[in-house]
Amino acid sequence: DLVGGAAITIWKVIKIWVYETRVERSHPTFWEWYQWLVDQLLERGELNRTPAFEAYKNWKKPSY
Repeated sequence: DLVGGAAITIWKVIKIWVYETRVERSHPTFWEWYQWLVDQLLERGELNRTPAFEAYKNWKKPSY
């Protein structure tokens, strides 16, 4: 949840560079886990979730 929106946005910016670098350097695993993370976020519907500043606006630190 912490990095979802940012990860997706960054991927949109670097995706072409990553694909080109994989081909140019014969390095098919370049940034592979970052791509996997974005794929997982998109699959779970990250773009449609309520933003954290709204979803947790009433959050309080637990008292132990």
